[in-house]
Amino acid sequence: MEEHVRRADELARTVAARFAAEGLVFDYELQPYDGGCMIHIDLADGDGFTVTVARTDPATWIEVLDPEDYHLPPTSLPHYALLRARGARPRDAWNLAEG
Repeated sequence: MEEHVRRADELARTVAARFAAEGLVFDYELQPYDGGCMIHIDLADGDGFTVTVARTDPATWIEVLDPEDYHLPPTSLPHYALLRARGARPRDAWNLAEG
């Protein structure tokens, strides 16, 4: 498995662990492509978003497509996803996850 795909899978599993600790669940699918790997996240309420893990720097940069593009450090993704699962709008979740 290439590093960026491994990192994307690791991020998705980290989000899953955070959700499990909160009694929540979500589904995800990895979609590798030439420039990186996408994580398609489906939340229990039918909402969802996509995360891009870049091939060039998978440890320090992710992009959330929800529907605007937000850049986050990978460590902020579990908090962002949890906020979204609890009903936060994308921009509000991004602001809180970055804070």
